[in-house]
Amino acid sequence: MAAVRGSGVLDASQVRIRGADGEVVGAGFLVAPDLVCTCAHVVGQARGPASVPDPAAGSVDLDFPLVEGRPAARARVVSWRHGGHDVALLRLEAPVAGTRQAPLVDGTSVWGHTFRALGYPFGADHGIWASGVLRAGQGSGWVQMEVRGSGPAVVGGFSGSPVWDDAQDGVVGMTVAAHQGDRTAYLLPSADLVDGRMLRPRCPFQGLAPFAEDGAEFFHGRDDDIRRVFGAVLRRPVTLVVGPSGCGKSSLVRAGVLPKARGAGMDVSELRAVPGARAAAVLARALSDLLDPAPGEVERLARAEELARLLEAGRDVPAELRARLLARPGAAPAGHLLFVDQLEEYAVGAPDDARELFRLLAALAGREGGMLLRVVATGRPGSLEALVTPETSELAGEAVEFLAALAGDALERAVTEPVAAEPGLWFEPGLPQRIVADAGDAPGRMTLVQFALTRLWERRSRSMLTHAAYDELGGVAGALVGYADESLDALTDRERRSARRLLVQLARPEGDGFVRRPTRIGELPPELASAARELAPGKLVVLSPAPDGSGEIVDLAHESLTRLWPRLRQWLTDTREFRTWQEQLRTDLRRWEAHGREAARLLGGTDLAEAQRRLAGHPDDTTPEETDYVRLSTRAARRGTRIRRTAVAALAALTALAVVLALLAWQGLQRTEEQLRVQAAGLLAQAADDMPGGEPATALQLALAARSTKQTAKTAEALLRQYVRHTDLLHAYPSVWEGNVSGMDATPDGRTLVVAARPAGGGDRYVFTLVTGALDGPIRTRRLGGEVQARYESALSPDGRLFAVSSPDSIRLWHLDSPEHSETLELPVREMPQDVGSSVDFSSDSHRLLRTLTDHTMACHNGTQPCVPAFADAWEVPSGRRLTVAADLLPRTGVDAVAFTGDADTVAMGYSDPKSPQLTVKELATGRTLYTAGPPADAHDEMSAALKAGGELVVWTEGNRTYSRPLGRTPGAVTELPALTARQGSEASGAYDQYSPGLVSDSDTPGGYADVGLLELRTGRYFTTRLPNAGNAPGAHGAVAAAPAPRGGLVVLVPIGNSLMVVGAGPAGTERFQDGGTSDGEYALAPDRSAIARLTSDSLQVLDVSRTHRRSVALPADKDGARVSWTADGRWIVVWRRDDGLFRAYAAADLGRSVDLPRLLKKDVVSDSLVGLQGSEMALLGSDGTVARLDAATGAVLTPAFSAQENPDDVDRMRDTFGEGRIVPRPGHPGQAAVVSRAASTNGEIGLWDLRTQKRFTAPLHGLAVGTSSTQQHWHGDTLVFSADGTRLAVKQGDGRIPVWDVDAGKQLPDPVTVPTLTNLVGFGPDGTLLTWGAKTLTVHDPAHGTAVTAEVKPVYSIDVNTANAAITADGRLLFEDGERARVLDLRPDAQFRALCAAAARDYTPAERRLLPDGTPSRAPCA
Repeated sequence: MAAVRGSGVLDASQVRIRGADGEVVGAGFLVAPDLVCTCAHVVGQARGPASVPDPAAGSVDLDFPLVEGRPAARARVVSWRHGGHDVALLRLEAPVAGTRQAPLVDGTSVWGHTFRALGYPFGADHGIWASGVLRAGQGSGWVQMEVRGSGPAVVGGFSGSPVWDDAQDGVVGMTVAAHQGDRTAYLLPSADLVDGRMLRPRCPFQGLAPFAEDGAEFFHGRDDDIRRVFGAVLRRPVTLVVGPSGCGKSSLVRAGVLPKARGAGMDVSELRAVPGARAAAVLARALSDLLDPAPGEVERLARAEELARLLEAGRDVPAELRARLLARPGAAPAGHLLFVDQLEEYAVGAPDDARELFRLLAALAGREGGMLLRVVATGRPGSLEALVTPETSELAGEAVEFLAALAGDALERAVTEPVAAEPGLWFEPGLPQRIVADAGDAPGRMTLVQFALTRLWERRSRSMLTHAAYDELGGVAGALVGYADESLDALTDRERRSARRLLVQLARPEGDGFVRRPTRIGELPPELASAARELAPGKLVVLSPAPDGSGEIVDLAHESLTRLWPRLRQWLTDTREFRTWQEQLRTDLRRWEAHGREAARLLGGTDLAEAQRRLAGHPDDTTPEETDYVRLSTRAARRGTRIRRTAVAALAALTALAVVLALLAWQGLQRTEEQLRVQAAGLLAQAADDMPGGEPATALQLALAARSTKQTAKTAEALLRQYVRHTDLLHAYPSVWEGNVSGMDATPDGRTLVVAARPAGGGDRYVFTLVTGALDGPIRTRRLGGEVQARYESALSPDGRLFAVSSPDSIRLWHLDSPEHSETLELPVREMPQDVGSSVDFSSDSHRLLRTLTDHTMACHNGTQPCVPAFADAWEVPSGRRLTVAADLLPRTGVDAVAFTGDADTVAMGYSDPKSPQLTVKELATGRTLYTAGPPADAHDEMSAALKAGGELVVWTEGNRTYSRPLGRTPGAVTELPALTARQGSEASGAYDQYSPGLVSDSDTPGGYADVGLLELRTGRYFTTRLPNAGNAPGAHGAVAAAPAPRGGLVVLVPIGNSLMVVGAGPAGTERFQDGGTSDGEYALAPDRSAIARLTSDSLQVLDVSRTHRRSVALPADKDGARVSWTADGRWIVVWRRDDGLFRAYAAADLGRSVDLPRLLKKDVVSDSLVGLQGSEMALLGSDGTVARLDAATGAVLTPAFSAQENPDDVDRMRDTFGEGRIVPRPGHPGQAAVVSRAASTNGEIGLWDLRTQKRFTAPLHGLAVGTSSTQQHWHGDTLVFSADGTRLAVKQGDGRIPVWDVDAGKQLPDPVTVPTLTNLVGFGPDGTLLTWGAKTLTVHDPAHGTAVTAEVKPVYSIDVNTANAAITADGRLLFEDGERARVLDLRPDAQFRALCAAAARDYTPAERRLLPDGTPSRAPCA
């Protein structure tokens, strides 16, 4: 199977071929976006007798019957009877929207696979589905199909239809013939359908080369990493993608980030630095052509050298260069992205130059006006230390985005998805999983896999990548080794000797291994340069232009050759000592040249003696420059002997100098340790963000570790993201079971769990783990003996002592006090269909076990064949003694669910037939019906009853009301449950229903959360919590278990991946706003945040934060479009409209009491803003810039309207301005406010008024145009926000910048924040931070340090977070309403750290310790 697909792909590929008269004559299907495959005889029939002379000429009419709108199209024949088969390929005039090509899979080894096909026999133009079983191939090459049962046969009209193989999840071939009057038909295998002239084969793999931008369609498995890294590129000027060699850093940027950057409107350029080139020259060469393209190579080099000298001469040149680059003609409006590839080679080969290049890049990157020049670079973790200086250490720590090697499901997607994207190419079943398993944990495994796949593609057999070819290659590692040996063996003896010398020079020792060393062709002896050109066509080495334009560089195709090619590895090992010395010599030589060839930089002493010895032993392997350096050192050493005697007198002075140097060295060590901690903290924060969604406990631990290692903006961001995800966390347990969770059973008290999981690579194999102690610790786990291979149903006894698993042919029982072994309960022999439904249940006293089997086949459901009767078996447990079960306990058909009631002698059963909405309760032994329960017998099907709590409850709905009732020998009392929407299912015990209102789930991304409610079905009590989830990552599973908490509320156990998270759920009311509750209407949060008001088209509603009380009052019909504001004391709510001013003030405690309000503004003046000042005093701003005050409690006018703008006559321009004015009260200063009229917003004037005296209390503030709330998007809140003490004012300007003003001084503070245009201003946070919200993301800006911390914060409904529904408390907590409930987030990183440590404090697991980079403290994060 090439990739996981659904049958929706089959529907979207189906084609219906029509004749000239419009009648349907056959079928076809898409094999490419614009290519249809069908039978040649169908085309001939469609074109009619006139086509006999040339049936392949002309066009054919067709349509897509299963695509919305059934779009029609025309197509012409482009391939006719290819290979002599009854096949025609038709080219569409253009691809059709909504269609998809069908994936072709192996059509040979299909015996026993089930199939389905859609045909159009006579009288069935809308199509009929046929299904059956595939058999083997015939002598003609066709594959036999047999239709099963009494369903439709494959007859005339099925010709050309695609045959879908359910086992392989793809099209296995095309229907070509059928026996008349028989149920046997034939298909042409998929390999015979492909005409290579029409579907030219493309290799979707890269060999040893990294992915490029034009290969992005085949780059898979890194979707989350691409989103993360590109998000980092958007957020900051410099991004370092750091990861081990061979993990795919360059491919990620080239095939993932760069296409997204171009799609976002950025310019993209690239540079690659190699040792030997000056840092300034490298950068100048990359940018000079962008600034001023020169006509000739000589002029280009001259201009680049001139620019390099400028960069070396002045530290302000990079900023000037950035301004010119972003302002050049034709520059992209979204800015420029500079990609620096493989920076580690430069860092290790020329560390001083690399540090200078990184400094230049850091100075070059940044904002110029509204545009940004960004830099993204790749490197290995070890190279960071060489790059970092005290000047750039903080930038480097914040810039790192860690990239781990692909593994598991992501690696499998990288293998399978390129094949799925290439029509007519597929894997032999099981081969992708075998390749992934063989890749294992090998370093650089993705490169090895890509090369092996490339070689497999070259050896494909009839479009199939086969096991046989893979075996011939020698697997993943053998493919590379075999190819390298073949390439070398093809050379002559002399060429092989030169190749050996060249390959040794292209790698250098590092640690216990070797890494690549790109080398200039011009620095090689002629015979080695010739060897490079001999090896390049075979791709063992690659040639590319030098970054400074001085010829070419040669490099190993991939670093994995140094590890996995035994011949090269041996050569490198044999020459390790020489090459280690030579690399040190080259470093000394570069340093000598960089310091003006100072004599002091020449070799001496033992270094010179060793150089002389090495030079004599390897005269052919050193360059002329290296030889000259050693000879000059020899001459200088002879002169130096005469000078040494003089140096003895200076020994005393040198001793004193040594003390000073030791102190300096200690200070340098301290700085290095600090840099290492910054780097480690950044890597830990990145690792926390990158951790798969199925490992939430480890992601949280790494975020805590990052924060405890070093407090930086990046670690604060990682911490905030985990805090938002885990606001209700009680405990976090990592690696509790093996593999990813697939199901969970729980006792009602939550103290015993049995978790089912699929081990990695286990296919459909399930293992079970017993978990206890999760509620209060310590957690204990035991693996249950054995495993389950097929579909199953499971149950855990209420007392937690027994666990049962039922499959169609067996039932197994574990005694959980000794879970290593299970027993198989006795079952009678019965014939059951393959698709059988099974259920298993323990009685409430845990002494009995019930198992049922029912026929769930489609034939039974459709009535096309008799159903196999339902069966029930019961046992006494733990003895295993069979109990008497009435033969007629279950009806023969239609049983949907069966379980014990609260009485162990009775069972309840529900029915799948909508005409039977009630449940029936019967005696187990006699089958006697005791009673029915649920909705009325004549209720509609949507009122059908459902069994809950393991059969002890029935729940049903009548109209808008929902009820529950306990079940036993006699029914219990009926309880009406709260009316809730967005039910998501039950938790593990079935005693609670789970609700997910609004837009809380982020299942399209890994590692998120869901805000949910849990309804206790016995009592109707409601609880809310935030559950972490895995999103779309492996390990995503919806099962949770809820149990009562000792101090009230609930404890909820959430299995994710291999982790168990425990969260608390608190009681909540179930009152909700009526008529929607989503983004419609107008909202306003009470000043004391105790309630929220909502204005709809016909009512004013007030809801308290606990959701226990809702008040409402009707409004006149002409108040549609009105707005709502609170008085400062929270006692009155004022309803007003822009066009006709104030309407009425309503008492918040009693909406039936209200006060009519007068019109305060001129008749033709529009009301822009109404705010509470103090008590019931309010201020109203008009569109003409006038302001008035009134008392909302009495309707009395306190201050008549007066002009609050510098030019009161500036009215005409004001009326043409799109937007609204704003008035914002100044906290702590009664009667004072900031006023921005419509006209003033254009010229950036902010008036600061004492509204009681009608005078300015200070001069107006002037800046750029102030952003104003749109007249149609007033829900976006204010664009001005005061600090809590009223001394600071943040203003969102029209260009997206948010400067902060010192109000009393009238001065703008430095370092304004810049945000996207549609971002909302929320308020001032703790320690001078500023909060904004946009695109579901909360950002905490620190203007003083120029940093920003972001986290995704998704309101339940699509309501913006802004000043209208959010507030920040004096102690640094953000409170906001999202329409479902009030949320509280502590914005202080220290408080977040303490809260998470209180829930999840623990030591590292061994696996987590292996993730810790150097510089991480060894202690536990919360210790």
